[in-house]
Amino acid sequence: MKENNYMKMFLMMLTSFIIMYLVMFLNITEFDHFYISLTRIYMALLMVLPMVIVMINFMPGMYQNQKLNKILISTSSILFFVVVFFLRQQIFVTDSQYMKAMIPHHSSAILTSEKANIRDIEVRKLANDIIEAQEREIKLMEEYLLRINQ
Repeated sequence: MKENNYMKMFLMMLTSFIIMYLVMFLNITEFDHFYISLTRIYMALLMVLPMVIVMINFMPGMYQNQKLNKILISTSSILFFVVVFFLRQQIFVTDSQYMKAMIPHHSSAILTSEKANIRDIEVRKLANDIIEAQEREIKLMEEYLLRINQ
C-alpha cells in the first residue's frame, strides 16, 4: 500500500507539470501565440522538482521507504541544478525553439502593456511603443518559423 503512494506522487508530479506548463500561457493575448517550447518545459520542471522534496519531507507517513526517499531527493536536487543550467545556458534551444519561447513572452508583454492601469502619459507612451514593437516582432518570428520549419 505504501509503495502505491510513490506512484501517486509520480502521477501528482506529472499532473502538476502539465498544469504548471499550461498556466504559464494564461497571459498570452491570442491562442495562436501558444507554442510548446523547451524553455517553458525547463521552467515547469523547476517548479515540479522541488515539490518532490517538499512532499517527502512534509508527509513522512506517506513516504516511508527511506532508501527510495534519499534516491528521490538526491535525484530531484541534481536534476533541479541541471535544469537550471540548461535554462540559463539555453541548452538544446534551437532557432525554432527560441522563437517558440519568445512569441508567448512577447504576447505576455502585449497583454501587460494593454491591460495595466497606467496613468502617467510617458509610461502609457512607452507601453504603446512596447505593444507596437512586440506585435511587429511576433509577426516576424512567425514568418521565420514558417520558413525554418519547411
